[in-house]
Amino acid sequence: MDAGNHTAHDHAGHDHAAPAGGGAMDMGGDTMKYTASVGRRADGSYYYFHGGFDGHIVPGCFFIVWGLWWAITTYAHYMQCLAARRGFRARGWQLLPFGLRRLRRLPLEPFVKLCLPLVGILGELWLGHESYRRLYGPDGRFTDNMNDWQHSTMYASFMASGLVDLLAHYCGAPPSTELAFLSLAFLSEGLLLVFHLKGPRVEIMVHLILVLQVFATVVAILAEMAKPRSILAASARPWLTILQGAWSEPQWDPE
Repeated sequence: MDAGNHTAHDHAGHDHAAPAGGGAMDMGGDTMKYTASVGRRADGSYYYFHGGFDGHIVPGCFFIVWGLWWAITTYAHYMQCLAARRGFRARGWQLLPFGLRRLRRLPLEPFVKLCLPLVGILGELWLGHESYRRLYGPDGRFTDNMNDWQHSTMYASFMASGLVDLLAHYCGAPPSTELAFLSLAFLSEGLLLVFHLKGPRVEIMVHLILVLQVFATVVAILAEMAKPRSILAASARPWLTILQGAWSEPQWDPE
């Protein structure tokens, strides 16, 4: 399962020094043929050099949970507005609709949006591979895996969105400011995925589906900004986010 897929990946699940051309390589005593980003073991099974199961299912589950959270809280907010006979207005984030009154007043979602991407950045650039803390190596060239820096840039855009949410909550901001920065965060994710369109044609096409899902989410957020009082416009973002999390990498032989 992938969320933006390749929004995060398992560093232990791929070989950063994998060759770029055709031929054969040896890992753990098994000889594997490879084509571009796809490796093939001696038994004929294949795997992708970049990305492992853990690195795909974790962000995928996060996007599913985030989409479900938005779906539940958006409709709860809409029903509360109907019950109180006040106008509904779309929000970039939602308050807790149940539980202790003190917790229901706290901007928990923006705090989560600040903390979880920070963990992702630490995982990409700090934990387990010291060489990736630098963008350039001693020889003046880029460090081996630029994907780590791409992913961290995307995480930082969601952190910026969370920070804007907090500033707007405590200091005030023009209407739809949170939605605008949220759309920029998803736009950053979409651009990241565009640069992940590589490998066999079937892999490119499957990733293109995810790219379209992400850009559709951006369009949905823009629709919320244009029609902030429409529950129909506010309904698209949660389900498109769930769809991003439900996306999966190719499960068939790319050749």
